[in-house]
Amino acid sequence: MNRHTDRRSSLPEKHYLSHFGPRQGQLLSRLLTHTHLPGLSSLDQMHLLALADTVSTCNIDFAERFAIDAAKTAIAKENLTGVPNTENVSTDSLDDCGLRFLLAMKHYNYLLRCLPISQRHSFQKQGVGTSNIVWAFHSESEEELLNLIPSYVKGQPKWHVLKELGVGWWLRNNNLLRQCIERLAKASFQANQDPLDAAIYYMAMKKKSVVWGLFRSKKDEKMTQFFANNFAEDRWRKAALKNAFALLGKQRFEHAVAFFLLANSLNDALEVCLTKLEDLQLALVITRLYEGEHDPTPPSFKKLLYEEVLGCDKNGENQDLSRAHPDPFLRSMALWILKDYTGSLSTLLDSQIGSMHPLFDDESAALGNASHQDAGHSTNPNVFNFYVYLRTHPLLIRQHIASSAQDKKRAQVVIAGFSYGGADTSAASSGLATDKQIQLEDSITPLERQLYFTTAHAHFKAGCPALALEVLSKLPTKVIDQETSNAQSPASGPDV
Repeated sequence: MNRHTDRRSSLPEKHYLSHFGPRQGQLLSRLLTHTHLPGLSSLDQMHLLALADTVSTCNIDFAERFAIDAAKTAIAKENLTGVPNTENVSTDSLDDCGLRFLLAMKHYNYLLRCLPISQRHSFQKQGVGTSNIVWAFHSESEEELLNLIPSYVKGQPKWHVLKELGVGWWLRNNNLLRQCIERLAKASFQANQDPLDAAIYYMAMKKKSVVWGLFRSKKDEKMTQFFANNFAEDRWRKAALKNAFALLGKQRFEHAVAFFLLANSLNDALEVCLTKLEDLQLALVITRLYEGEHDPTPPSFKKLLYEEVLGCDKNGENQDLSRAHPDPFLRSMALWILKDYTGSLSTLLDSQIGSMHPLFDDESAALGNASHQDAGHSTNPNVFNFYVYLRTHPLLIRQHIASSAQDKKRAQVVIAGFSYGGADTSAASSGLATDKQIQLEDSITPLERQLYFTTAHAHFKAGCPALALEVLSKLPTKVIDQETSNAQSPASGPDV
């Protein structure tokens, strides 16, 4: 046995087999660069390189990290591209949800650097993906995640980058959102030294005086004088609206939004965001900044969620699921914001959603949504992964328990994965209130069970039998009868 073999065998077996750090990543990168793997296109190998870079630059044992281990890890400073890592923010404080998003963001950024220009545009339009954004949405480390965005840390954020990463959805703290947009507004002005480029953000925060100051610093007397007027007066409000419509005619939509906000015409500003810019995130951010000083979910914000995501009218009534957004993750986030935690979970299982929505075909293709195919509902494994997490979320459990506590005669409360155990059924049947302790019992409904099998089938068809077996190994053994579940569940809406 030679010296090299001795040294290798002296390493702990688990470490040797599972460790994949920067050196291993560089070795794989060299191999993939000079070797064509059978059955993979050059684009496929590019994605494999991106995955290797992401994994190797994260000092993590994934199997233990996501299953049991709660230890936090740091991002290695070394990466495959040879570019020094300038991030000074430690990821030790990231929770599991935040870490999942961070990995997706690093993977996305690597592909943006390496993909051919012809494919980069469509990839950028799709962004990091709502299946990843939803993890950041449920993370309690949003400030840490924000400070891990490279352009934001450098003080050069751009809206299209923040939009691609879903910041408008997952940055839920309004004070933190205001700080982020202030930095974005400053960077927008500094890029071209044009106050109008920053006006949309400052006007969303009702900082007209800042825009006035920028025009003054550029010695633009005409615009300085215009912004010095009182736009609460009808004369100047009409003047702002006239400018807004003129800018619309010139297809300067961001500038038009700024003048609509100057005229206190929020609805017109949002309409431009939705119909001309096709940017729901920007519309959501503007409503939170413009009206959310005292209310984190102002009326216009709820109206956007109801109409653009959930297929309801402006009051959240008369829901038409065919007009709801086809993206289950967007619907889940919208319902969670509206504190409908049960609905946020159950919408992930819904099928035949959004067939009349303008983005139905695009979203179905992007998400792998099978709602329009023969399958009963989506077989996207990302839906399964997030559903398994959300069904045991403390807020969801607390909501069910609080609802069930109102009915003292109920001998059993069925939650998705939880039920009462050891209850005195004789006392319950006689109408006597008894003290009960909740026993966590992993159980599922037939619809949930179907999700496990369709996900396993999708993995198997994709050539990943090990993943299929892992999904089936997590399948709870107890199945709740659907009729019993409907009768016993205290929550309104579809049973989950």
